[in-house]
Amino acid sequence: IPQTAKTILMEIAEYAQGQPKSKEGKEKDRMRQIAFENRVKARREKLDMYKAFVEMAISNKILTKESILRIEDVKMKHQLTPEDHTMCLAELGVTQEDYARYSTNKGLSDNEAKNNDEDGSTCVVCMDLRSDHIILPCMHLCLCADCAALYRRKQQGQCPKCRGFVKNIAKVFV
Repeated sequence: IPQTAKTILMEIAEYAQGQPKSKEGKEKDRMRQIAFENRVKARREKLDMYKAFVEMAISNKILTKESILRIEDVKMKHQLTPEDHTMCLAELGVTQEDYARYSTNKGLSDNEAKNNDEDGSTCVVCMDLRSDHIILPCMHLCLCADCAALYRRKQQGQCPKCRGFVKNIAKVFV
C-alpha cells in the first residue's frame, strides 16, 4: 500500500475512534476531512481522465503499439495501478480478453494497423493474420498462409468470401 494510502487509513482509524475533541482537535479533524475529500476528488478526476483516454484508444477496437505506449505513459504519469486499469475497463464494459484482442496489432504502427483494417486485408477465416493467398477463379484475396493450407487439406471447394467454386489457391507476393 502506498504511503499516502497508509496515512489516509490511519487518519480514518483515528477519526473513527470518536474521542471527544477540543475545539482545536475538531478543527484539525475538519481540515483532515477536507484534505481527504480533495485527494479522493483528485484521484477520481485522474481515473475519469484515464478512462476517457482508454475509451478513445479502443474506440476502433484496434490498439497499435503507439496507443499502448501512450496508455502506459498516462498510467505512469498519474501513478495508476493495474487494478485501476482493470476497473476502468470494467466501467467501459470491456473485459481483459477484449482488451488483449484489441492489442493483436500492437506490433504494427498506427498507419500499418489502419491500412490493415481499412483495406480488408485481414484473413476472413481467422480474422487475425494478413491475407496473402488468393482464391481462383473469383480472385478474392482473403486467406492467410495457415488458413490457405487448411483449405487445401480440407479441399473446401467454396470461397469463404463469396461461396464461389475454388479451383486453386495461390500465394500473392506484394
